[in-house]
Amino acid sequence: MSKVRYDEWYFDDNCERFIKEIEFVYDTYVKSIKNIYNTPDCEADRYVSYLEQNFDELESLNCDDAMLEIQSRGQERYYFVLNMKYRNLAIYINLIYQMLEQFIISLCKFQQKYHSYNVYINRLRLRDLHKCNLMFKKYDFDFENLKEYNKIYELRLLQNVLKHSDGESKEELLTIRPDYFIEKNSVLAIYKNTIIDATLNISDDDLKEYVIAIKEFLR
Repeated sequence: MSKVRYDEWYFDDNCERFIKEIEFVYDTYVKSIKNIYNTPDCEADRYVSYLEQNFDELESLNCDDAMLEIQSRGQERYYFVLNMKYRNLAIYINLIYQMLEQFIISLCKFQQKYHSYNVYINRLRLRDLHKCNLMFKKYDFDFENLKEYNKIYELRLLQNVLKHSDGESKEELLTIRPDYFIEKNSVLAIYKNTIIDATLNISDDDLKEYVIAIKEFLR
C-alpha cells in the first residue's frame, strides 16, 4: 500500500471509529445521565417526604419551625437537582468538543511523527484545531472553510464560555447565539459564572445538534 493510500485509510478508519464513540457518549447521556436529574420537582417531593418522617434530621426545635425548615430544604433540593441537570449537560457539551479536538490532534501528531518529511509540518505545535488546520493546509485542504466547521466553531466558543465564563469567547458567542444568554445582563454578567448557576440557555437539543455537526464535519 502506498504512503498516500495508507494515510487515507488510516484517517478514514479512525474517523469512523471515533464517530461511533461520540454516538456512544451521546446515547449514554440520553439514556442514563440526563434522566437522573430530569425531575427536580419529584426529587424535592421525595426529600420533603423523607424529612417529614425523620424529624431527627432537622435543626428546628419546635413543630412550626420544623415545617418551615422542611419547606425551605425542599426548595433548596429542587434547585440543587435543577442545577445538576444543567451542569451535566454542560459537562457533556464540553466533553464532545474536547474529544474532537484531541482526536484531530492525535491524527496530526501521528502524521507528524511517522509520515511527514516536511520541516514546517514537523515543527508545528499542535495544541488546538486551528493549529492542526495549518497542517491540513499544507496538504491543500482547509477544513475551516467547510460549511460544517461553522457549528464546530460555535461549539468551541460555547465550551470556552462554559469553562472560563466571561471573556472574548463570550462576546463572540453572544453575537452568534444570543439565545444562549437568557438576558444580556444575566447572572453570568453579574457573578461571572457558568457552572454554579444555570446561566446559559442550553438544552439537550443543542447537544444533539453538536453531535450531528461533529459527524458531518468528520465525514
